[in-house]
Amino acid sequence: NPVPTASWAEIFRAVPLRAMEPGQPYQRDEALLEELGYKTGQKVERETFMSRLTVHQQRHMCDLWKELRTRCYDHWMDEVENDKLMHSHGVLKEVVSRCCRDFREKSNHVKDVAMCHHEVVMLYRHCKDQRTKTEQPPSPE
Repeated sequence: NPVPTASWAEIFRAVPLRAMEPGQPYQRDEALLEELGYKTGQKVERETFMSRLTVHQQRHMCDLWKELRTRCYDHWMDEVENDKLMHSHGVLKEVVSRCCRDFREKSNHVKDVAMCHHEVVMLYRHCKDQRTKTEQPPSPE
C-alpha cells in the first residue's frame, strides 16, 4: 500500500500545536508526529533517489574530488619518503577515477554520488592524517 504523500505545507499545518496556558508544559501528539515523520522520510527518500546530477554538477563534483586528490599528492611530495602517504594517494586516486567514471557512465543519482563523495572525503582525511610534518602557522613579527 503506497503511503499518501503530503506537501511540506500540509505537514507543517498538521503538526499538533496546542495552545499552552502559562505554567503548563508543552504537550504534543507523538503518534501523529511519528506518522508525519515517516511520511516525510519516505518523500525525501523518493525525491533523493529520483534526483540526478546535471552534466555541470557532475563536472563540478569531479573537479572537487580531483582537487582533493591533488592536495593529497602535494602532501606526499612534501614527504616523498612517507610510504603511508604514497599508499593513501594511490587509493584516493583509484577511488576518484572510479567515482567520476561510474557516475558519468552508470548512475548519476544523487544517492550514488553522495556515497562516492563520502568515500573520497574520508580517504582525503586519511591522507591528511598520514603526514608526519605539520604545517606551522606563520610567526607574528
